Amino acid sequence: MENGQRIKQFNKINSPFYIVDHENGKFSLCLAFSFLTGEYENFGQDAFNRYALETGDPVMDDMGMFTHGSGYEWQTVFEKAFEGKPGSGRIKYDCEAGGFFCYSESLSVLENFGTRFRTVCMDGEKFAELVSTALKEAAEKENQTENVCDPARPQEYGRIKDVFTVEVKKQPYGYESFSLPMAEQEMAEAEKRIGTAEYGYGTEMTVVAAYDGLYETLPPGCTIRELNQVAWEVRESMIHGEPDWRLLLAALEAELPETMEDACQVIRRHTEYQFLPLKSLSPEDYAWHVLQRDGARIPAHLQAYIKAREFGQRMIEETGPVQTLYGVIINRVHPIRPSMEGAESFRLFSSLTISAYGGQASVQPVIVSGQEAVSMQTEIKNHIARSLKMYGDSGLAELLSNRILARKVRCMRPDVEAKDGELWGVLKVDTVAALTDREKKALTEEWRLIAAEGWGQQLMYTPVCRGAREVYVGFWDTERGSGLFIMPEEEFMGNTGHPEIRL
Repeated sequence: MENGQRIKQFNKINSPFYIVDHENGKFSLCLAFSFLTGEYENFGQDAFNRYALETGDPVMDDMGMFTHGSGYEWQTVFEKAFEGKPGSGRIKYDCEAGGFFCYSESLSVLENFGTRFRTVCMDGEKFAELVSTALKEAAEKENQTENVCDPARPQEYGRIKDVFTVEVKKQPYGYESFSLPMAEQEMAEAEKRIGTAEYGYGTEMTVVAAYDGLYETLPPGCTIRELNQVAWEVRESMIHGEPDWRLLLAALEAELPETMEDACQVIRRHTEYQFLPLKSLSPEDYAWHVLQRDGARIPAHLQAYIKAREFGQRMIEETGPVQTLYGVIINRVHPIRPSMEGAESFRLFSSLTISAYGGQASVQPVIVSGQEAVSMQTEIKNHIARSLKMYGDSGLAELLSNRILARKVRCMRPDVEAKDGELWGVLKVDTVAALTDREKKALTEEWRLIAAEGWGQQLMYTPVCRGAREVYVGFWDTERGSGLFIMPEEEFMGNTGHPEIRL
């Protein structure tokens, strides 16, 4: 389906939200308050009014305007709704008092998040609870005194925000929240309180960075100690003022650091990088940029004879510019040449929960398995194929939140496969460069989240009709499934019996 058709379909079924194609590689998800009329007049406002009453604020000011519900507060609520969710790092915001506006280079991400957010907004109680939680947390953060200084250099640091705020599940129960960077003694005390500081992917841990996108551009699977290392490095870079965050994030994405020390080196040297005045990196555009930069003037009647593509490709190989989410970037000191070798394909197998409703008086679902599940293989395959129509050639890779994984993974496509008389979930992954073991673990965890809360949730709530029954398919259905697992194909094929949960 073409982008125009997809946008038209989204706008039709997700009113009052709408998507705009800016025809420059970016798309916007919008909610303009001035356009709200009829059944959508004051859309979602009741939740903000309830928050006002809950906090003791008047619902309206002396001018008859609502005290809460600005576009900025809608952004806070939207960010809270998708905090830590796959793909959230690919969304940027440009809100104003009169409307909520966010944008991304991925139409699929905006379709996915827009549809899910509207569903929440249409549930009055659920949306009111989300608004209350999001705005209270934001107000609490705003009221906190953010005067964290390095005792060794208080006059140089002044008022500097925490680089990361971390909430982690304690061992054996409870949660602990703290801010980074922290001194070694504080880290040791934190280890005692939570059980260990070596937490990464697969752990119940939420990380919020001082600048949106920082956590997502670091090597995936960071432990708390590694995050602390980066936090101190960022703190050092702030001595002479805040860094150019977009440039720093672009540099991290471009270099594809595999270790936290690699990431720290990029942070130390981030001033060596610069953005190029190019919308996208093509050999032709780069060729003309280089010629113009070097003062070469080619008469118009001779430009057709310039082998711009060949020249531009050679210059790209020599100077190493990279296209990132934030723009085209180059290092003035040395070419950017991250390792992009060893393209590979592999598959992850998972449990599959098939629930059938109808056909009997019972309202409880029947869990379908064995040969009956295998007999549905073609219908389920077609169901999955329909669900992927809104995604591009890269499939579910568009939803990856970690930018390093997003650069290395070319395509992610879910499927089902029969083995030993059962039907299993399969994710085929194609990469443009070899993934480290750590990156594969991180990818597995991102796939679990996508299967549980993103694409998988939409699939799970859309039935496959089979006679008088409605059949629902879940790749990670925690409500009705049991023995959930995700594992590499080699491990799965060598496994006998029902696999235990492994991430």
